[in-house]
Amino acid sequence: MNYVQLSENDEIWKKFSEHITFRARSADERKAENFIKVPFKDALGLVKDRQVFLHKGTAFVHIKNLNTIARSQFRAKLMSEMVKAYKFLPTILKDARLSQLLINLSNHNAIDFNLAEVSAPKDSDKIRLSDLDYYARLSFPPCMKVLFTALKNQHHLKHFGRLQLGLFLKGLGLTVDEAMQFWKSEFLKKIDGDKFEKNYSYNIRHMFG
Repeated sequence: MNYVQLSENDEIWKKFSEHITFRARSADERKAENFIKVPFKDALGLVKDRQVFLHKGTAFVHIKNLNTIARSQFRAKLMSEMVKAYKFLPTILKDARLSQLLINLSNHNAIDFNLAEVSAPKDSDKIRLSDLDYYARLSFPPCMKVLFTALKNQHHLKHFGRLQLGLFLKGLGLTVDEAMQFWKSEFLKKIDGDKFEKNYSYNIRHMFG
């Protein structure tokens, strides 16, 4: 990154200082040296949230917001390197230490490393319960894929997560019995059957009227 710090003598500062500092609260925050010239594509998150002043492809970012850019760049770099690493996954999985590390990571939040290949469903007019893993990876919209993967990893979803995913699965054509089987197969990995019936089964049936 080759970012340039502003100074009081910059023509752009003399002309647009009031616009550049529009988010600054105190006099100290409104000093020129507190702002960095950043290519706007590196600050898209800040641009989207209208946190910075833009001029001719340059975003004028306060130093306190550089952590947002750093996180975004780290995430992009990490994703790029993970795509490269995925090509060598069969080799990586031969190392027991690395394979266990990836499996442990995949048990958190909504990370899906696709460590196990899923079989394509056979020709059918109906999406079957056994086909959900396949369709979740290849066809679910991102929001539903996140919920589905989080459920698979954590064996639990909060109420509104269950509601959103449950109604989506209903829309796919699952019956109430299939839905009950689906949720029970995940939740029973963390709780007993009595607790599931008492706390969750009614809401699942309620989704189907």
